[in-house]
Order: sequence, then structure tokens, then C-alpha cells
Amino acid sequence: MTRTVIIAGGGPVGLLVAAELRLNGVPALVLERRTHRETEAFSRLLHGRSADVLERRGLLSGLGELPRWPAVHFAHLPMDLGKASPDDCWLIVPQNRVEAALEDHAVALGTEIRRGHEVLAVEQDDGGVTATVRGVDGEYRVEGAFLVGADGGNSTVREAAGFVAPPRGPSWYGLVAQVEGYAGPEGAATGPAGLYGVIPDAGFHHVMTTEFARDTPGHEVPVTFEEVRAGVLRVAGAPVTGGRPRWMARYGNVTRLPDSYRKGRVVLAGDAAHTHFHAVGHGLNTGLNDAVNLGWKLAAEVDGTAPEGLLDSYEAERRPVGERAVRVMLAQLALLHPLEPLEPLRSLLAELVELQPVVEHLVGAVTTVRYPLELDLPGDSSEFSPLIGRSLPVLPEAAAPAVHSGRGVLLAREGDPRSPGPLPNWAGRVTRVEIPAVPELDAPGVLVRPDGVVAWAGTDDKGLTAALETWFGPAAQ
Repeated sequence: MTRTVIIAGGGPVGLLVAAELRLNGVPALVLERRTHRETEAFSRLLHGRSADVLERRGLLSGLGELPRWPAVHFAHLPMDLGKASPDDCWLIVPQNRVEAALEDHAVALGTEIRRGHEVLAVEQDDGGVTATVRGVDGEYRVEGAFLVGADGGNSTVREAAGFVAPPRGPSWYGLVAQVEGYAGPEGAATGPAGLYGVIPDAGFHHVMTTEFARDTPGHEVPVTFEEVRAGVLRVAGAPVTGGRPRWMARYGNVTRLPDSYRKGRVVLAGDAAHTHFHAVGHGLNTGLNDAVNLGWKLAAEVDGTAPEGLLDSYEAERRPVGERAVRVMLAQLALLHPLEPLEPLRSLLAELVELQPVVEHLVGAVTTVRYPLELDLPGDSSEFSPLIGRSLPVLPEAAAPAVHSGRGVLLAREGDPRSPGPLPNWAGRVTRVEIPAVPELDAPGVLVRPDGVVAWAGTDDKGLTAALETWFGPAAQ
């Protein structure tokens, strides 16, 4: 049986899944409908937890200097990020730069990418999965051990594999364009017809509109500048009198959350798993964290080394995060349309988002994730470290090479007699690294999963053994 994992979708999420598989020696085939790399981007924000993901694979520094975005919004009500936790920052980086870095990373690890190839149908049985693909030379079939649907909000894989994902909430439709010599309304505003935002950039303006309860012509229909001008006029009430578009795209959908993230040998990730209103990069950022959670677990399943329930833990951990992202975005939609009867509520909320605890809560509603991993460990829950279940808060320099490898890492504090010793029975699965004392890692020993999540912290050997067995399998005999 083939060990290859087929990945439908060569955006950032699909590419990161592929790279995580290759780090663990599993063949990955990416099928991407687009024939070329994107040169522009819709999303331009990367939040702190996603920056952590890229740093743990040694990719963040390659993106260059990333300025911080000073404010985000909730239902177009601005919030000062200076009032949020320092870790809950948004970095300004176009999605196409992230995608290019991930593609180079995946290809360097041995990923095969076929551009101009689109999955049309999916079949599966106990032995594997078969995808019908439309390629540049016609249709063909390809077999894999698993198939990952990372093909966006209008996922063909999701529908073809029988996932149930009914629409929720109102629909939305929007346009985005990068315009040189732009002459028209600027800034951002919310009105009865929808939203608009115009942001100056280096040599052009980033123009975006959103309208509700309006049918989209279809994502494959080319956008015209006249369509962009008409959209701006409808939502801003002022005309665009000049400009030359250098890139234009449309977006729009309805909210969907599938009944599950996995059906047999087909797994969903990214927008295919949680389709929701686009705001401040939540779709991209939630998707990247799906990918890094899924990749190592799927690789272990393919190789037959996964402990019982490891792959199921992907849905158990990530679907609640997707559900929360959907809920947060639906709440914002509820505050945006219809606008007139909502003005009193929006006025009150505008006062609340000036308060630091409110900003921290609303910003952290998507960026802050903690898995209840302590439930899998023996002992008194009062003894468990608050690090458990959270993303590794800091990457010590001594541990960087081991963490970059995509394997499990046991961090042992230098000179502390309580630190855990070598792990010969988990050699090849977990690397032990001695590090100097780090204030953010207030424990003599910290076990980190391949996705950067802390699985155990402390001194208790029984708890460490349980965590090792849960995530990396039984000790070698």
C-alpha cells in the first residue's frame, strides 16, 4: 500500500501539512488548482501563535523584518493592540510571502507539487483513498494512504467525501484590489450597504469592500475595475475617480463548520474545516495551527507508529478551536448587518472595547488556545503546570535545532537535579536537550510535542512516562 498522503490545495495550510509530513519521512503530493504562485495577497496579518509556528520550523526570520499592526477591529470597532497581551500581536506580512516561504520549505524537504491540478472526486476504502484529478493533460486518478482537504471554503473534497457542513448565518460578498494612482474615498467605514477599507501601501492603495446578502458572480469570474468602483460607491457613497488596478480578486461565502474533521482516510484543514467571515487574518492563522497539529499525527498513523487515538486527537483538539473561530465571526456579522437597528448596541460596545480586559478577551478569543492535556496525565490536577496544553512560550536557542526537526523534544534544565534524564526507550522519537534556566519555562523538565504544544512539565516521572506513551507510543523494549 502506498504511504503517500495526497493534499488538495497548495495554499499555506496544505503546504505546511506537506512539510510536516516530509519532516517525518512520509511522502506528500500537493495538488493545486492555480498554475502559478500568487504575487499579491488578500490577507496581510499574521498573529503571534502563527509566528510561533513559523519560528519553530526556522522560517520566521526568512520573512524579514515584520512590523507590528497597531490595532485590529471587532465588527469594525477598532481595538488598540497595546491593550492586549504582548504575545497577542499581529505582524504585517502578505500571505503570498508566507505561502512562498512554505512552498520553498516543503519542496526542499521533498514534497511533490503539481500546479494546474484539481481534485474532482474522492473514493476511499480500508486500504486507502483514490482521487480523480483534472490536470493540465486531462483527467487521471491517483492513490494515497490519506487525503487532506485544504482546498478552501468552497472545498470540493469536503463535499465529495460526504462531510455535512450546512450554511450558518448571513452570506457576504466582497472585492479586494491593489490600485496604483488611486483617487477615491480613503480610511475605513461601516454603513448600511456594507464595509469598506482603503489602506495606502508602497506605491498603491489596498482597497476592500464587503457587502451582505448579495450574490457573488462566482469565484472563477474575473473581477473588473468597474466592478470595484461600483462596489466602493455602494458601500462608501463616494466614487473612485481614478486609478489603475494591478491585482483584483473577489471573496465571499457563508459560514460552515463540518460535522467532523475526519471521515475515514479523508481529513479537513484550514478554510475547508472552518469557513467563516474574513477579518484580521483569523482564517489563515487558525488554518496554520490546524496544519502543524495534523502533520505529525498523520505521519505517525501512516507509518503505523501512532499510539491509539493519536489521529483522532486532531479533531478533538482543533474542531473546538474552529468552532470558536466560527462563533466569534458570527458574532461580528451579527453586529454588522442590518446596521441601523444595531447602532445602540454598537455604541455601547464601542465604549467597552476601550477597556483593557475587554480587548484582551476579544483578541485572545481566537489567538489563545489551550488543550486540556492534563486530563490524560495521572496524579492530582493541582500539581499540573499551567504550561501544559499551551504553545511553548519561548524557544531557547539551544533547543532550536531539535524543535526545527519536527520531532518531540524534552527540555531539561541544566544543573537541576530534578531534571529528567536521558530517554533511551524513546530514542528517535524524542530528543532530550539541556537548556539554561528560562523564566517562561518554570519547570525542571518540559516535554514538547512536534507541534510546539507542551505535553508535560514538572518533575513527576509517572506523569512524564504517561505523556510520552500518549503522544509518542510505548517505550521500546
